[in-house]
Amino acid sequence: MRALNGTIDLDFNNVKYSGANISHELASIAGFLNGNVGSQPSPGVTNILKMTGNILVKNGIAQTNNVQAKLDIGNVGAAGTANLADETLNMRVTAVLSQAVSQKAGGNSIGGFMQTALANTQGELVIPALVTGTFSNPKFSPDVQQIAQMKLKGLVPNFDNPASVTGVLQNLLGGTSNPAQGQQLRHIPQQPQGENPIEQLMGVFGKKKKQDQQPPK
Repeated sequence: MRALNGTIDLDFNNVKYSGANISHELASIAGFLNGNVGSQPSPGVTNILKMTGNILVKNGIAQTNNVQAKLDIGNVGAAGTANLADETLNMRVTAVLSQAVSQKAGGNSIGGFMQTALANTQGELVIPALVTGTFSNPKFSPDVQQIAQMKLKGLVPNFDNPASVTGVLQNLLGGTSNPAQGQQLRHIPQQPQGENPIEQLMGVFGKKKKQDQQPPK
C-alpha cells in the first residue's frame, strides 16, 4: 500500500460500509430528540446510496477535498486523509440533513443546536464532525473548530452541496489542498498479477454490494 500512487475518480452506487453506522454517529453528535432518526437495522453498517469525488493517492496516503456521499438521512461531504497502509483516518465530515429528516430529528430544538450542529436558511440541519481512528473502527467527534468558523464566516452548506464548505474550511484550518487541482485525472493502471490498486483500495473501504451474485460452484 505504501507504494500506491495515482488519482482516482469515485462514482459508486449502493455501497455497504461495515465500519460504523454513520447516521447513528451523526445523530449522537447532534443530540437528536427522536432516537429513531439515523438508526439502521444492522448496527455498525452504513448503506451509501451514492459516492462521488476525487482521491489523490501518494505513497499510500489517500487525500481528498471533495468526496460526497448520499445516506439515508442526508448528504455528506468529506475532506482529509487516510493512510492505506495502517488504515488510520484524519477526516473532516459535514452532513446536511434533508428538511424532512431535520424536522423529524427535532429541528432547532436538538440537544446540540448551535454547539455541535447548525441550521441553514432552508431549515436543514448541518452536522460537522471529525473522523479519526481506522477504517474498521472509526471515531466520530464534534468538529468545534468547523462550527466556530461556520458561525464566524457565515458559511453553512446546503443539502445539494455539503462539500462546498468542508473543503474551504479544511484549507483554512490547516488541511490539504484540492488533490485534483492542476493535475490531469487518471485511473490507476491495473497490475499484471493479483488485485489492482483500485480493488485493494475498495477492500479497505469495504466491499461494494454486488447485484445478481452467482453462488460458488
